[in-house]
Amino acid sequence: MRIFFKNKLQLQYAYLQCHCAILRRWLFFSYCLALVLGSKPGLTQPIMQSPVSSQPVANLGFKQEFNSYIWTLTAGTRQEWKKWNVSFREGFRSSLLRLGNNNKWKDDQDASLDIMYALLPKLDLFSHTRSVVFKDRQSGFNNDVQTHSNMMGLYWQPLAALQIQAAAGPKLDQRYEQRDAGWSFQLEGQTDRFDWQDYSHTLKMMLSGDQLGSRQNKDVQFNYQVYKSFSPGTSDSLHVYTLQRRRDNYSSIFGEIESFRENFNGLDNYLSYRVNSNTNFQFITLLLNKDVRVLSYGQQSENRERHRTDLSVDNRMKLDFQWSGARWQNQLSYWSQNQQYDLQVANSGLPFSRRTAFITPDNKSNRLLFSSRLDLGLGQADSLHSYTSISRFQYDTPDTSNFDDRDELRINSTLHYFYKLSPFLKLELEMSVNLYHIVYIFGERSADNNWNRILRLRPSVKYTYKDRFKLSQSVEVLANYVDYDFEEFISSTKSFVFRKFALDDSITWVLSDRSTIHVDYRFQMEENGQLFWQDWSERLMLTRQSHWIKWYWRYRTKKGLSIAPGMTIYLRKAWRHQTDPSGIDRKTAFSEHKSYGPVFRVLYHPYDRARVVIDAIRQRVISNNLSEYYINTIHFNLQWAF
Repeated sequence: MRIFFKNKLQLQYAYLQCHCAILRRWLFFSYCLALVLGSKPGLTQPIMQSPVSSQPVANLGFKQEFNSYIWTLTAGTRQEWKKWNVSFREGFRSSLLRLGNNNKWKDDQDASLDIMYALLPKLDLFSHTRSVVFKDRQSGFNNDVQTHSNMMGLYWQPLAALQIQAAAGPKLDQRYEQRDAGWSFQLEGQTDRFDWQDYSHTLKMMLSGDQLGSRQNKDVQFNYQVYKSFSPGTSDSLHVYTLQRRRDNYSSIFGEIESFRENFNGLDNYLSYRVNSNTNFQFITLLLNKDVRVLSYGQQSENRERHRTDLSVDNRMKLDFQWSGARWQNQLSYWSQNQQYDLQVANSGLPFSRRTAFITPDNKSNRLLFSSRLDLGLGQADSLHSYTSISRFQYDTPDTSNFDDRDELRINSTLHYFYKLSPFLKLELEMSVNLYHIVYIFGERSADNNWNRILRLRPSVKYTYKDRFKLSQSVEVLANYVDYDFEEFISSTKSFVFRKFALDDSITWVLSDRSTIHVDYRFQMEENGQLFWQDWSERLMLTRQSHWIKWYWRYRTKKGLSIAPGMTIYLRKAWRHQTDPSGIDRKTAFSEHKSYGPVFRVLYHPYDRARVVIDAIRQRVISNNLSEYYINTIHFNLQWAF
């Protein structure tokens, strides 16, 4: 049977109707199944399953931003009855990208259904069903995936601190026009913290995987932690873990497979010591050995392999002082990493994906960091908070054809000061200085050596009168200077400066219990120019001025309805600055942008289980000599606990 559509709007409408019909049937069937099995609280969940609220909840959303349209639907419920426990989840997202006469869709659905039956007081039978469907017509790549699986197993809790879970079942997987059928399995054991020989122990082991024809997925995990508390504030803990992960995916429609395999082996040690009632010391050691291997094989090409090993060590010392109204935290840390690559293919870009290209050469890097944080209460009305960090980063490679070896120095400092003049008036002052110096070791890149200096000052004031009137104002000045070390040896000036001045005002006036007026205004000035650091001068290149205005009036009714109509305005102008032969600066306008339009917000909360929010903005845009156009932004959200 053929169906003909008169226009594309009818086609889109039919497409959405089809989606909605499928969703309605799926949700109705799943919800009815859950209701049939009844409800009773308190049944233990399997280890791997996240708890779901016992109250059925649905969330429906729609968003339009310019030419992008997104529909979302999430729903979940858990129902319990006698020995039965049922959990259901549904997540659906459909997006439309309109490009002229070409509409591109992308759909993503993830649904799961968990059923548990209590066979014995400490033994449960459970079933986990999951369906994932992803269709992409936006990126232009073959990203479609369909995965459907069902696992049945047993959940056993012989002791209060010991849980064991085992499950297996069939799985169907389709991607890159390849269909695979196979089996999935999972075996997991976990102990909660238990005491033995005056130490607290925690152990977890897990083995899971998929066998899908020529493809395999596997996870092997082991975690062991031991903890000892010697006295209040003094303790030691050791965490040892290992993880093996394998993921096989198709890389072409011809059945080529890319196998990504990772092995992690790590050790974490946390030692805490209370020096006295006001001083605490902590020493942390983190060791990690990571082995990554990527294989590419198939019938159409020869086998290829790439290999990388990472060894990282992180040592931290923390000293924490506390006294009345103050806290001073200090940290000294040293981190190092060694990466080695074993490439068995000359072409570093193919046939591997970008994520596993491994084109970086062997390298060694380390970072030495000192940081200090001070929180000081100066009195009942004011307080001071400061943070300072100094770090040195070093990156070296043995590759003689690579000139990226460098040293980096970073200095960051921030100061916050709060002062309460009265119960109605508060002052705040924020200052920050960020310095960044990068030095390349080899002369081939020494022209990129530079200092980056960012200075920021932001005072603000807030006035509040009986929660009926609120006024806040802030002024911000920011300057960013980028100065290159050897600029006198190059033909053009690379150093530049960026400055910004911003003024923010916000007013909220509660006219009555139901009526409120809110106004936001922001003024901003920016300038870009060439920087001559030695002379402390600049040549102005570009200046901009911007205005943002937004206001709305919100009115609330007795029946849970709130409406807020308003207006938004944005204006921006930009000028170029050029110096004529006589040395006079010429300012020429070259860009002007305007956008304005109404805003509307609706909040409907008729009772505790239902909530509807609608935000809508329609803007008219006028920019230079371009034709006028409109931008519609709509956000819709419905939350319903049924």
